[in-house]
Amino acid sequence: MKGIILNLNDYFKFFLIIVIFFLLSSSITTTPSVPIVSSFTADNTNIDEGDSVTLSWSVTDASTVTINPSGLLVALSGSTSVSPTETTTYILTATNSAGSSSASVTIKMMQNKILIPNESQSKDTFVTNADPLTNFDGAPYLAAGTLWESGTVERIYLQFDVSAIPNNAIITEAKVGLFFKDPMSYISIPIYVEVPLAVYEVEGSWEETSLNWNNQPVANSIYEDVQTVGGDTDKYIFGYHQSGTGMGFRHEIQLWYTIG
Repeated sequence: MKGIILNLNDYFKFFLIIVIFFLLSSSITTTPSVPIVSSFTADNTNIDEGDSVTLSWSVTDASTVTINPSGLLVALSGSTSVSPTETTTYILTATNSAGSSSASVTIKMMQNKILIPNESQSKDTFVTNADPLTNFDGAPYLAAGTLWESGTVERIYLQFDVSAIPNNAIITEAKVGLFFKDPMSYISIPIYVEVPLAVYEVEGSWEETSLNWNNQPVANSIYEDVQTVGGDTDKYIFGYHQSGTGMGFRHEIQLWYTIG
């Protein structure tokens, strides 16, 4: 009988240990944490009118994920295409029982501003060392280049009124187009050549009605951009353009716009 009593006691102890462990484990609770937004990005944050953007995101520990102002209810991770009609900030909100987390991305609608300068909105003339005191304002053409045999140098000066560009604008691209006429095409048997023409930043002020070779302002010694023009055509459109920082007319237009 004693052996049986001992066995029953052992069973009772074992059962009691299980009950205590269950009670202890039931009293231990895990406090939930707010969702984690690992990423929320756009494949392009500066767009033109009519363009679409792909939003991508990754979230953990959320019961719901929404994107506003579109009111989209989305999965924990994925991507979607949106087509804003104006500058828009998209906000992703991830929610669970502990609270919410959010992230945002702003898509800027670029304003395409086409400036077509007229006589009152631009300055253009040229100078030459062959006639250093003459002002060529009103000439029917602009001359640029070097005549190696005579040593004649001709330089074109251009400036544009960019005050119509909206405040806080960022110049992403600027183009200037000129019709090119090879002077050798005027002879009875045309000789067409290709020559490099470069654009330089002018570091001083000037007036088209008084500019000449002798009073021309100093220009930066390093060219901003260079392009080869010429060939067997009378209307070769010559233009500098560059979307990168510090190159071509984008840099010049940004300077004119920023500091006047």
